[in-house]
This record gives sequence, structure tokens and C-alpha cells, in this order.
Amino acid sequence: MFYFLSRIFAWVAEPLAYIFICFILAVFLPAKFKRTKLCLAIIAIAMSLIFSNPMLYTYAERSWCPTDMSQSDTTHYDYGVVLGGFGHYDNNTGNIDYHRAIDRLFTAVRYYRQGRIDYILLTGDGLTTDSATFYREMQQLFAIPPQALIREPLARSTRENAQYTARLLQQHNDARIAVFTSAIHMPRTQLTFSQEGVSATYIPCDFRSRSNNFFAMWFPSPKVLADWGDLIHEWVGCVVYRLFH
Repeated sequence: MFYFLSRIFAWVAEPLAYIFICFILAVFLPAKFKRTKLCLAIIAIAMSLIFSNPMLYTYAERSWCPTDMSQSDTTHYDYGVVLGGFGHYDNNTGNIDYHRAIDRLFTAVRYYRQGRIDYILLTGDGLTTDSATFYREMQQLFAIPPQALIREPLARSTRENAQYTARLLQQHNDARIAVFTSAIHMPRTQLTFSQEGVSATYIPCDFRSRSNNFFAMWFPSPKVLADWGDLIHEWVGCVVYRLFH
């Protein structure tokens, strides 16, 4: 039930959905609603300008996201927990296609190669492929041997990430744990893992803030619309997770 609610809230958090609805209503409402049609068109245009503005998004993201600590962290961890969502298995090509959130895995791999992590635990990887293919990919592409990987492919939400990770590591209460996920996702991750009693250090990755170039920051960007959807989804998610804990 909670999973399906989270999917609904994910759609509700998309500014593009409201812009689309306003435009459709502005076009197809009967002519007798002329004033309403005009208001809807103005709202849609205003929302398009606001939610495609890189400067506004950058300010919101930097206010929400934790500071990048990956470069200054020198602690050794027993487990590095990487939240999934960074790729999917393509049945047509037989390959794993990686998304922008792959920085979660890259950062954990860097920690492993530097000797700062003993095991990498991938939770909810979203890669619907057999374990043999997955481990072979990790070894060939990232030089991570199978014995250093723990795979938990069942989690479908951040809450399940935390629940399943807590179960897997329940016999290791004294272990040092680092959690890797996208920066905008980190506050909700930290909230959820703490609710499940997991004590960890949180390493944010995949920062999306734009450059400080004045013209680039004020010129509308369609990509920012998608970023706003992800950020608002995190805001809504934190509220929902607090209410339904």
C-alpha cells in the first residue's frame, strides 16, 4: 500500500503535470469561460518560467541538500550501502544501461578502491537481471570482486531500502556503515534509515546544481523542470514518511 501511495505522490510532485493540465484546460474549455481560460494560460506560462529557471532551482537545491563531504572523509567503513535507481537491465540488448544517478555507485567504488570500504551493499538496484550477470558486470566494469558485493534487489522504495538493509546488517550492530545516494535524496534517506535504527554516515553524491555563470543561470532550461519534479518529490516524501512512520 505504501509503495503505491509513493507512486501517486511522485506524480503529484511533477510541476510539468500541472502546467500540462492548465494548458489543456485553457485550450479546451468552452468559450463562455473566457476569463478562466485566460487565467489558466497565465498560470501555465508563469509556472513554465518559474520551474525552468536554473537560478531558482539551484538556490532551492543548495538549501535542501547536505554539503559534499566525500573529499574530506577519511573514515574506514565496514559496509558501503548504495541505494539503487542508477540503472536498468535492457532485455533487448542484454546490457545494463546506467542513469545519471550512477554517481552513487561511482563514489562507493572509489571508496572501495581506496581501501575505505570492505563491502558494498547494493539495495534496490532495480536491475532485473540474474545475479551472475550482475556480478560479472560489476567485476568487469568496476573491478569489484563478487565476494565484496552484497546484493539486495527487492526494495522498491527508500523505506524498503532502509528496512531490508537493517535486516541484512542486524547481526553487525557495531559495524561502521556509509550510505551513498543522490544529494537531493539524502535528507529522506537519513530520515528513513534512522527510523529503522540504522546508524550510519551519509555520503551525498550526484549534485545537480548549475554553474554560477550569470546568463546560464537565468536562461530557461527544460531539464530544470525534471529536476524540480525530483526535488519536490523529496519534499513530499519526507512529509509522507514522517506521517506514516
